Amino acid sequence: QQTDSIYEPLLWRFWEQEHFLSYTVFRHLYQRNAERALDLIAETLQKQEDFQNCDHYFEEDAISKTELQAILLDTLLQRKPKLGAMVVQSKILYANVHQYPALMALVIRTQDPNTIPRLLQRFQTEANPNVYLEIAKALLTFKDAATNAELLRIRRENPALRKGWGGGALEKILEENRLL
Repeated sequence: QQTDSIYEPLLWRFWEQEHFLSYTVFRHLYQRNAERALDLIAETLQKQEDFQNCDHYFEEDAISKTELQAILLDTLLQRKPKLGAMVVQSKILYANVHQYPALMALVIRTQDPNTIPRLLQRFQTEANPNVYLEIAKALLTFKDAATNAELLRIRRENPALRKGWGGGALEKILEENRLL
């Protein structure tokens, strides 16, 4: 789809004010003004409310909102690593269950030790197995004895981490990593 420059101010407005964005529009705007796009990526990803991925309205090869967020975060980390790292730190604490697998894949790939305290903080209060299992897997990739000890301490103190199918799955992960 060819995006005409006459519509460009409207596309920026949709992203900035209406929180509407598609992958095609992002690519177009990023090519036109990368700095402005990078600033908007940070602003978009730091907001607690979700932006609207409008790919399903306009594109046959649409990508999911989670995939678009991963692309935005990857772009930010590549071009503005410090700002990207700050956004990751924030997302660790506030991302919803649907965003967590992609976020944890990024944490595992980057292996930034600065994420460990935030991961442990979220792990300490998390009750959703779909989130805390992703956190545990990510933390274990750091292969850090102190982090592993803290993971086990938190597991003992947070009863939600020992209940139901999630508790069983966490126990299996810990056994596979020779922590139990």
